[in-house]
Amino acid sequence: MGITERKEKQKLELRRMILEASMQLFVQEGFDNVSIRKIADKIEYSPTTIYLYFKDKNDILFHLCE
Repeated sequence: MGITERKEKQKLELRRMILEASMQLFVQEGFDNVSIRKIADKIEYSPTTIYLYFKDKNDILFHLCE
């Protein structure tokens, strides 16, 4: 596996982590009570990192519903 493939795999894994953490928080706390910061804390990344993958919380919800 080359560097490019490894980076792509890491990006997909982080995206999956964001979606899974978001789903858990949405179910536990309710959509309105969850912030990007809470999601970031759960996956132990900065909120800025989440914005590299999703526009906002609504975008995350959209992708969860797809």
